[in-house]
Amino acid sequence: MLFSALLFGLILNAPYALWKQQVQLAAVLRGKGEYAKSEVVYRTALETAGRLPQAEVYKAITLNDLANLDQETGKLADAENLYLRSMAILEAAKPNSRILMRAAANFASVYIETGQTTKAEHLLLRFIPLDGSFPQGPDGPVLVSDLASIRVRQGRFAEAEILFRRVIAQLSAGAPGEHREELATAMTDLSEVFQKTGRLPEALDWAGRSRRLVETMPNPMPMLVIKTLNNLAEISAQSGKPADAAPLYRQAIEYAERTLGPQHPVLGDILLNYANFLRQRKNGREARKVEKRANAIRERTRHDNLEGYTVEASSLVNPSQNGKVGAMALKP
Repeated sequence: MLFSALLFGLILNAPYALWKQQVQLAAVLRGKGEYAKSEVVYRTALETAGRLPQAEVYKAITLNDLANLDQETGKLADAENLYLRSMAILEAAKPNSRILMRAAANFASVYIETGQTTKAEHLLLRFIPLDGSFPQGPDGPVLVSDLASIRVRQGRFAEAEILFRRVIAQLSAGAPGEHREELATAMTDLSEVFQKTGRLPEALDWAGRSRRLVETMPNPMPMLVIKTLNNLAEISAQSGKPADAAPLYRQAIEYAERTLGPQHPVLGDILLNYANFLRQRKNGREARKVEKRANAIRERTRHDNLEGYTVEASSLVNPSQNGKVGAMALKP
């Protein structure tokens, strides 16, 4: 959920041109999967931001984009620390409300991803009105969708379903083609609610809708593609459709390896799902092989990222320029 773009229309004079060029280049590199190069450019942009008028705000925006990058590449502890720094600066600087709201949504997403549900809830409820209406601005549905994801992790499925349906209705009412990533995410998350409550035909329907919507996107965010494939595979397997599930698992694994790398925690979660599927299909030998690889990735992730966290629920996003894709969680 990059939000440096929020200021691009306002940054027209020369002092900001270099910073603008740098964050744009970093985003392009990141979109190509050149994460190391993207990080170098973001850190250069951070130095540039320190030389601008209103330097603290621009530093906070750059830190938030850099945190997005760390979150996407599975460096969750680093991402949390950067989000903390960004939020602290923004809360002191008091920029426009949309910048602060988007920063909070990004920060909440890493809390959700690491199972810190209470922290995520407290952060989101600062921006969601008590009457349950959407916060003002285009990021309102994103925050409500994140809150619905928290309700799922709390086992409050009826509340989560209501919230996801409201988000879907709100996003569907927009212009055709708008908010497709956020809409596909909410559809996938709603399918998970139905899956967890044993309503498999509805789960399969919504998971299929999400996949078809993703297929209309020219360049969908990798995590959205992966989550959609994984969820549809899981629901297909539980619905007695193993012939449909097996290729979906393999597609999700191949896509995750290619776009996120062989050690990403998302890949570990999908591999574990696939191992469970293979075991249910009486293919124990292959299941043990896949599970061994999954556990090695998950142990590395736990060691690198989660030491010291108080995990309150099961947990996993990727940032998007537009919304909640950055807050998505892929669960084993």
